[in-house]
Amino acid sequence: MIKVLALKPEKNNPRKISAESLNGLCESIREDPEFMTLRPIVVDEDNTVIGGNQRLKAIIQLGFKEIPDEWVRKANLSEDKKKRFLVVDNAPKGMSGEWDQEMLLETFDVNELIELGMESEIDFNNDIEKEELDEKNEVLRPLKCTRILLSIPVGVTIKNIDDVLSEIEKNGGLVDYASN
Repeated sequence: MIKVLALKPEKNNPRKISAESLNGLCESIREDPEFMTLRPIVVDEDNTVIGGNQRLKAIIQLGFKEIPDEWVRKANLSEDKKKRFLVVDNAPKGMSGEWDQEMLLETFDVNELIELGMESEIDFNNDIEKEELDEKNEVLRPLKCTRILLSIPVGVTIKNIDDVLSEIEKNGGLVDYASN
């Protein structure tokens, strides 16, 4: 086991993560910790993280004090190579592939993709008609929705969840959503 406090975040890491994305990363690690073995945090000889700074933030946020040895890999790189690795490890544009939209939607249910945090990667206008998606998937909104923004007509009183669902149905099931 490796003590989390022994790992030092790279102070010049050019990659940022939003609070929402960090929460998603935490959820991913909580749900699939074995993936950390498949894509470990990479550290240099001083235990400074040169690959996986966001994963380290997530591990700290999750409250880990120690992590399995397999979650960390040591790399012996020159200073120039470390600097390059900070960028290349994040697969910048031009160094990474693109999603095959058709294959994604044939292989996964839309809700599965949304749960995996892929909603921004799915192009609902890319030769795929909304009607086709509606037939294949009953709901196109995330299951882990924390707030529903709904315009309620003046004079309508909302007393319980059934009233909210009724208003959503009246709007054709279309609502905006926001998550924390």
